[in-house]
Amino acid sequence: MTDVNDRLLHARVVNDIRARIASGDLAVEKRIPSTAQLVEEYGVSISVVRRAVDTLKNEGLLQGQPGKGVYVIATPEQVAAERRSLESLASEVADLRTDLQALTKRLDSDSHARTVATEVAELRSAVEQLYARLGYAYPTSDAGTPKRRHRNTGT
Repeated sequence: MTDVNDRLLHARVVNDIRARIASGDLAVEKRIPSTAQLVEEYGVSISVVRRAVDTLKNEGLLQGQPGKGVYVIATPEQVAAERRSLESLASEVADLRTDLQALTKRLDSDSHARTVATEVAELRSAVEQLYARLGYAYPTSDAGTPKRRHRNTGT
């Protein structure tokens, strides 16, 4: 019963903080209340508050700054717009990969193989640059999904 209760409390805290961010009550670039303040405000345990904050960090709404606190970095609307933008970009990348595969197949039968090879190399370079701009490593096989690169290390 406690596990179900904790999940309900967690959802309530997450939804309330998310709503406060959306309304501007907790503004972008501003620090949210401390864990102790949130515990007192919501009347829940520290673990419930920490899980709620972690959930909102994973959603891209909050970011912790060691020794300083946790800050709002985006509104739910901004995160949704970015997600839609990334989905659109991913679709474009998929289209480019399809074009690249088609050009590669043409290489085998095309009498202008050198020209096509140059076009393929340029297209691949453009796709690799697009992946890099998105912070992803270019996949080495068609079966794999893009892997997120670490922001600071580029690996």
